[in-house]
This record gives sequence, C-alpha cells and structure tokens, in this order.
Amino acid sequence: MMALVEAEFMELTADLDVQALWEENDPCRAFTTEKPRCALSFAPDDHWLLEFVGVPSTLRYYQDKAYRDALHKKVKMGMAISRCRARAKGGNPVWK
Repeated sequence: MMALVEAEFMELTADLDVQALWEENDPCRAFTTEKPRCALSFAPDDHWLLEFVGVPSTLRYYQDKAYRDALHKKVKMGMAISRCRARAKGGNPVWK
C-alpha cells in the first residue's frame, strides 16, 4: 500500500475545514482589496497526479490498460483506508 499524504501534512491540516476554505475562496476571486485573503486555486495536471500516487512508469501507465486499472484500484483502496483511519481518530478526512 502507498502513503497518499505525508504524516506532517495531515497533522498540520487536521483542523482544516476544507469546505469552508473553498466557500470563502469564491468572494476572494473578486478584483478588489475588500476580501479576507488571496484566492487559492488548485489545478494538478496528469504528471503531478502520477507523481503523487507514485506511478513508476508513465509510459506503461498510458500504454497498458490493465496496469492503469490496477493502479486506479490501488489508489482508491488507499484513499478508503485513509478515510477510515481519519474517522477512527475522530477527525474529518481530507479526501472525500
């Protein structure tokens, strides 16, 4: 099984209300100085995602459907385990 998120990141963001963060982000996009903070954006491309989940061969990923499907299944399982661990600790999982 692969680690999806570094332990330090999880610790630093344990109290982060992700939904509230993105709700607050909408008014922050306005071109004005009357906003709570700078707007955030997150647009990972395929290379970022493949590195994040630890795909050893991008060439094989794009050329071998069975390999790609197996990686997708492994990542989904890892995310489900992360959610279960977060719930067991009484916290909110970052990944939904």
